[in-house]
Parts: sequence; C-alpha cells; structure tokens
Amino acid sequence: MYHPYFRGKQYELITIRESASLFKKADFRPIIEPVKQDLSGLQKALDAIIQADARATVIVNPQDGDLSGRGKSKQLTDLLKIDFPLRRISRLGFY
Repeated sequence: MYHPYFRGKQYELITIRESASLFKKADFRPIIEPVKQDLSGLQKALDAIIQADARATVIVNPQDGDLSGRGKSKQLTDLLKIDFPLRRISRLGFY
C-alpha cells in the first residue's frame, strides 16, 4: 500500500478527484493536509474518493496554511461531520 501526501492545494485536490479510481485499483491511500480556508475543493475530492470506493486520510489539525493553529480547524471538522455522515465516512481516516 502506498500513501502519497498532498497539501490540499487546488491542483492537488483536482488530481485526487481525477485519480480516485486509479487510487482504488492501485491500493493508494492519499493523505490530505488541507491548507486553504475554502474547503469546496476538498469536499469534491473526498466525494470522488468515496464514489470510487477508494480510501483517504484527512489531517484535521494541519500544521501549515489557513487552517493551522488552535481552533482554526473547526470549519474542517464541521465539513467532515455534516457532509460525510458515518455511512460514508468509513472510507476516510482522520488524524
């Protein structure tokens, strides 16, 4: 199993979205550390991962970027709780 690390920037999220079925076939599990406040790209990428029946890991306390620092990742955790309920969330890991 291979775990590529992505910083969650726009073009990396597009790559994840477009490669979701390849990740499934190759047993890749991308690790995504969101760095931008706008989480729409992350949401689309995770939707594609789940739709392809692939897996991903999301870092919920990023060290760099707009969401780093105490209390700034609430928007991220809210997105994951609301938009990815338990029936879908089993495909994702959170750290």
